[in-house]
Amino acid sequence: MIEPEVHSSTLTELTPDTLYEKCMSLARNLWWTWHPEVINLFRDLDPIRWRQLDHNPIALLREFTPERLAARALEMTLHSRINYAFRRLKEYVGPRTTWGSTHAGVLGAKPVAYFSA
Repeated sequence: MIEPEVHSSTLTELTPDTLYEKCMSLARNLWWTWHPEVINLFRDLDPIRWRQLDHNPIALLREFTPERLAARALEMTLHSRINYAFRRLKEYVGPRTTWGSTHAGVLGAKPVAYFSA
């Protein structure tokens, strides 16, 4: 019998710590607030606590250990949803060509900062 080839990157993706860090990365970027599938992902981790914590993913995740999060993700088959959301976030924050660089490149010399509390 031939054993399937296992790459170390596959193993790292599945560790509880990596899964937890992916969720925290999602929670720390407001990108999740305009993506219903990511909002639902956080809600599905613990619907009751999600409501009680006023839909605060960081507060919710702080109540989880990486191992408990991994167990919950396994119960709910959330691994692929977490990986998909994390990949989309990375694609969003990582591109070199953005709308601004394409359509408003001349404004790069006079940057503007917008702060909101």
